[in-house]
Amino acid sequence: ALRYKARFIEGAPGIIADREYNVREIVKQAMGENAVQDVSMATPNKFSCLLAPAGAGQILSVDLLTLARRQEIIDGKNFHCSEVVRQVV
Repeated sequence: ALRYKARFIEGAPGIIADREYNVREIVKQAMGENAVQDVSMATPNKFSCLLAPAGAGQILSVDLLTLARRQEIIDGKNFHCSEVVRQVV
């Protein structure tokens, strides 16, 4: 299991994932400290970057496209959220 930090921000509508921060944290844990080489676009609905996983010997171009999202407020401190994302590598 990966352990990483996640961050959320105010968006339209409601609270959404901080895509760039969260991708960098996940990649750092899964592929190495400096695996994110470049981020060319980082919006709530589209994220594009170049990755160089440790030991892979190649650079990968990655696009994440958010197709749908849903959230549910549980109480004053908690919420559940989900996203449908297309990943193109």
